[in-house]
Amino acid sequence: YGNFNRAHFSMYNHNIDDYTQKYLYDLINEYAYLNASYRTSLNDQWTLRGGASYNFIQNNTIVDVERYNEVEKAHHAKVVLDGSFSDKVELKSGVEVIQRSYRHADSLSMQVNLSSRFDESIVASFTEADLYSSNKFVTRAGMRMEYNSLNGKASLDPRLSLAYKTCSSSQ
Repeated sequence: YGNFNRAHFSMYNHNIDDYTQKYLYDLINEYAYLNASYRTSLNDQWTLRGGASYNFIQNNTIVDVERYNEVEKAHHAKVVLDGSFSDKVELKSGVEVIQRSYRHADSLSMQVNLSSRFDESIVASFTEADLYSSNKFVTRAGMRMEYNSLNGKASLDPRLSLAYKTCSSSQ
């Protein structure tokens, strides 16, 4: 799947204090998104799924004589193995990688140039199990380990949820 878009919007805006003065507001936006996915059955109980995506956003803005440029790029990839050990126990385990880069630059009227940027990578792995006590009650327990390069920290996060089916049309 993909989506590509380019938009250009421009107008003159009048000064609120002096209607005879006007300034230009101009925006050029470019956007792209691509994704792909894959799924295969390993056997009757186990499935392997994967996916990847790419995102690109660029905004070039002019307000009077000031120029602003920002660009964001992102990649996301994920692989998941899921299956069942029995009719009462299902397991899901996987890894994912997210990478983002952001750039911002300003050229201001007083010959001042400002810029900022960051690059971020997130690497994660997870495992969770669904335990069916009955046809109406399920417990999901799991763990997610994640490392974020932006703050340089790793975390280990437990997950726990309980679900009860209250009637035949509920989930």
